[in-house]
Amino acid sequence: MKCQYCGYEENSIFFYCPNCGQPAQVPNQNTGYNPNVNPAPNNAQPDYESSTPNYTQTPYDGYCPTPRILGLIKDNMFLALCILMTISTAFSIISGTIDVLGVLFTIFLWLTYADGRKNQVNPEHIKGVSGTLFASYIIQYIGAALFAVLGIASIALSSASNLFDAEDLEEIFTYAGIHLDQLYSQFSFEDLIAVLMVVVGVVAIVASVLMFVFNIFGIRKIHALVKSVYQSGENGVENFAYAKTASAWIIALLVLQVLSLLGSISDLTFPGLIARGTGIATLVITSILINKYLCDN
Repeated sequence: MKCQYCGYEENSIFFYCPNCGQPAQVPNQNTGYNPNVNPAPNNAQPDYESSTPNYTQTPYDGYCPTPRILGLIKDNMFLALCILMTISTAFSIISGTIDVLGVLFTIFLWLTYADGRKNQVNPEHIKGVSGTLFASYIIQYIGAALFAVLGIASIALSSASNLFDAEDLEEIFTYAGIHLDQLYSQFSFEDLIAVLMVVVGVVAIVASVLMFVFNIFGIRKIHALVKSVYQSGENGVENFAYAKTASAWIIALLVLQVLSLLGSISDLTFPGLIARGTGIATLVITSILINKYLCDN
């Protein structure tokens, strides 16, 4: 493509001339218009609707079809997000948790960051981030359904005391820090089994409900936001969905992660502690970036 003002020429399509900064007339692939043959007038503007935009063009003089997305992925905090996500994923693997989605998510984050270093916005890489979030969204539904089935089955089997013997019951209660000697003086073995099964069932059902709620109102909105980011990159019009809502749910997830970490910190190995800690840090940075670049004032 050739600039009609200064004569600068390169193979790729550009909206603004890299040399003089003037708006370029993008060739229309439908009409066969060639700006090198028919130079545009001085007041010409890029024909976005009739042309096929090149999303890997280099923006100059502050121009970019999606400046907020480019600003986000070029921000040093986005680099920090990539580094922390890498540490979290690596230490999760070291601690024995094979997080395939975490690995894919980290790879797509780094690819997106690399695009930003080149002053590029590649929707396909952001789409990869969105895809891993969607997969997590589906897995969360499956997990919630399994907890619901476990809870219902546990309550339904609460009268089946023959499923456990006294040694099993003692091991379970000892793990929970409860001494059976005191309970046996007040309740029969069958009663204890029934209570135990009902408690397990109720806890599982409550966990299932919480997972469904967080998935429907939280993860779904976060995924919708990331999806709107790559769609904005595709059509060149910045329109970010549920940015403030997604940020609020990320803060809620952050609080839950902190409480979970505090409750299990004594049982965690060093790699597990590092993985959980850096994971929490990524949530903090993500919320800051969303509020800085994607939330409308």
